[in-house]
Amino acid sequence: MVDVLNGVLGHFWLNFPPRSLEDDAYPGYVHQDRERPGMLILNTLLPLRGLSRPLRPSRPSAITGATTEASVIVYGIDDMRQRSIRGHGTRSGSYEFDCEAIVVGVDLGNLNSTLLRHLEVHFPDLSDWSQFLDVHEDYELLPDDRPKSMTIKIEPELELTADLREGQQLKVKNNWQATGPLDRRTLYVPLAITSESDVPLPYEDHLQPLLAVQDLISLAYGESIMADGGRARIDVLDSYERLKPRRTYPWWSSRLMVGAHDTAPTSARSFPAWRFNDIGQADGLVAWVNLCTEHPRAVNPLVDNCRKPAGPVQVLLDIAVGIEYWVETWSGPSGWATSPQKGHPFNDSDRRGAQLARHVGDHFTKWVGGDSSTWAKEFHTAYNGAKHIKPSSHSTREIELLGQSGRALLECALLDHVAGNDGPSRSICDSFRNYQLGQDIRDLMQGKASAP
Repeated sequence: MVDVLNGVLGHFWLNFPPRSLEDDAYPGYVHQDRERPGMLILNTLLPLRGLSRPLRPSRPSAITGATTEASVIVYGIDDMRQRSIRGHGTRSGSYEFDCEAIVVGVDLGNLNSTLLRHLEVHFPDLSDWSQFLDVHEDYELLPDDRPKSMTIKIEPELELTADLREGQQLKVKNNWQATGPLDRRTLYVPLAITSESDVPLPYEDHLQPLLAVQDLISLAYGESIMADGGRARIDVLDSYERLKPRRTYPWWSSRLMVGAHDTAPTSARSFPAWRFNDIGQADGLVAWVNLCTEHPRAVNPLVDNCRKPAGPVQVLLDIAVGIEYWVETWSGPSGWATSPQKGHPFNDSDRRGAQLARHVGDHFTKWVGGDSSTWAKEFHTAYNGAKHIKPSSHSTREIELLGQSGRALLECALLDHVAGNDGPSRSICDSFRNYQLGQDIRDLMQGKASAP
């Protein structure tokens, strides 16, 4: 995989199955873009004999290739550009594709299609969040207490499965492998999240649930958590499936496996605000995936800041919009939220933040100092000032605290909804990660309450 990502030459086919292996083959070069870290670029030359073909074919859903290192399938073609250069009285054309993912080592001769049955992503160093791994270490000592021997036993939990939709499942387990020479063995036991389907599906159908789970894990740590690898199972001919059942291949994705932040939580950040059990394990993951699909306007203000951190004012604006949307979603006769009556004054208790805080309950109310109405008033005052570009009575630090506390409230509300209980909000408000933020927001509320 590393050799391919560093850049390889090969022949590529923009359609599958190709009409002719020779006539439809484009010589090209696939590599990671240095100016846009993580983006995969495929440059292909248009053969001179092929200039009579349409110069603007439709953008392919996948591109197969035979390179100097391995056969590949490229997925997630995001953009396609064309260039044409004249020379020696003729014209040379080229295509450039922005790509999101690549699968390496596929036997192209046995492909049935470029659809996928299984897409798996590996997240390292998440045992504290998943609590899904049991490792036993036994030592035998000599009479003088020097070590004589050591035994390590890895007992991963059984695979958990939940239905995403009919014919598609989300699976959670620990994969493990031992690598390296005998005198320096390395144990690798990542958390594996898999989208698997009974029938082959397009790449995006498998990718989207995995991206949603990545966003959820990032939310627990308050930063972008990246995977370091994965496996893909391609739709192959029945004869090949019988010969090599359920065979998978290395898979790399720029959206899941490359980021500007650390690839795994470290030091104090290794304490998540809540854990896998708090949201109901695999069933909670599926509920979160469905929430991301049905209510992106509530989810995106939380997860976008993990992928690309924003300034205090932007965080406040985004979170306030997310809170307003989520409360409005539950307004009406069958919901827990209420809408102000037409012609009546808008009281502090009607504010969206106040309604959401009351719905989340005592955990958040105690966390902000015991009076969620005061917090909501300050939050909405700061939000209205930022939204209408009015001079604000709040300092930059106060805006930051109000935005981050609003973010905690929205996180509590959405995860309580996913879990079906208040376990997530209890963990979030009691978390070591949020202890100082809670202390600071309580001090702010106390100061506002005592102000003349």
